[in-house]
Order: sequence, then C-alpha cells, then structure tokens
Amino acid sequence: MPRLLLSDEHWSKLREILLRKAIYHKRDLRMTVEGML
Repeated sequence: MPRLLLSDEHWSKLREILLRKAIYHKRDLRMTVEGML
C-alpha cells in the first residue's frame, strides 16, 4: 500500500473543493492528486 501525504480528513475536505470546481471524481482521483503533490 502506498504511503499517502494527505490524511483522510484533509483529503475529504480537498475532495469536496475539487468536486465543487467540476473536477470529475474518478476512482483514482486521490492517487492523481497525491502524485501532483
């Protein structure tokens, strides 16, 4: 299992923001965002 930079709490907040900005919620969205960080 990969090590994640974002805690589950931070990810849920960021995910809400991304979805409000019309970012499509794909199955691997978290991994994509983590890769950009």
